[in-house]
Parts: sequence; C-alpha cells; structure tokens
Amino acid sequence: MEFLQAIEQAEPVRLLKTSFLAYPVVNALHIAAIGVLFASIVLMDLCVLGAIRTAQCDPWSRF
Repeated sequence: MEFLQAIEQAEPVRLLKTSFLAYPVVNALHIAAIGVLFASIVLMDLCVLGAIRTAQCDPWSRF
C-alpha cells in the first residue's frame, strides 16, 4: 500500500491531477501513438501480402 501512496505523491502524477491541460494533452498523445502503431502494422501487413508494390516494401530484399 505504501508503494501506491508513493506513486500518488509523485510530482508527475500530481501535475496530471491538478493541471487543466496536462491530462488531455498526455491522453491525446497516447491515443495518437496507438494510432501510429496500428497504422504501421497495417502498412507492413499490406506490404507482405503484396497489396503495396514498391521497391522499399519488398520484405525479402534485405536477404
């Protein structure tokens, strides 16, 4: 329980709890990062499946 109380008293956590702008900005960046992650996964899958035909996309060109 002391560990959780220590986390609650940490300065970044207190900033997120008290600031009107910090939490929405951090949340928006988090959601954007998840979107970038899934977009890169989809693009790589399309590359491997052959839906995108470019020289940079050939997964076997390195070998």
